Amino acid sequence: METIKQVNENAKPTIFGMIGSPSEQFVKMRYNPAFAMALTVVTGLFIIGMWLTTFTMDSIYEGLDLSGEELDMVMLIGKVTAVITGIFSPGLGALFSSVILLLIAKIVRSGVTFKQLFSMNIHLMFISAIGLILNTAVGMAIDQSSTIYFTSLAGVLNSDSALLGSIELFSIWSAVLLGFGLQKMADFSKTASWVVVILTLLVSIGLAFIGTLFTGLAS
Repeated sequence: METIKQVNENAKPTIFGMIGSPSEQFVKMRYNPAFAMALTVVTGLFIIGMWLTTFTMDSIYEGLDLSGEELDMVMLIGKVTAVITGIFSPGLGALFSSVILLLIAKIVRSGVTFKQLFSMNIHLMFISAIGLILNTAVGMAIDQSSTIYFTSLAGVLNSDSALLGSIELFSIWSAVLLGFGLQKMADFSKTASWVVVILTLLVSIGLAFIGTLFTGLAS
């Protein structure tokens, strides 16, 4: 047992391990919640993904009643905004999620630390980054401008519904890994961890539903 624990204490989690051996990574995070390398890689992937999304929006920009110079300026602003979003969204997203989970951990009397939760959330962001790049690459390949992920229910049904778009493969994958992570690393009970997962998915769907309502009212 001591040998296994010593290995866990010295080994660092890896983002690529989140695909093939997530349980092992969660155990490593418990003893060594490193996140610097994961944050660097995930941020880089998000920058690439967000930058690529701007190329799938060209037809939308071209549909605007703008002169050539104005169109170039709008596209430039869009690219800069996308890169800035890619830089800050992984860290801020993980920070917000970690604060919420830490509050829940206090309620269920878990001894998990903020650093452990932050490490877990940063590594989970790798799944989101894969989804972002994959869906953007597909959009570029078929020359289709859309904010809907092809791996979502909306993409499967060829719908523009934001509500259906919130039911998405990589989001569900990440949420399921979150459930296992809370059990392996944070000592959440199975019930508590899956309640958190379900609430996370419901909040995502709820926000999409509210967005759909506001869009309908605006139109």
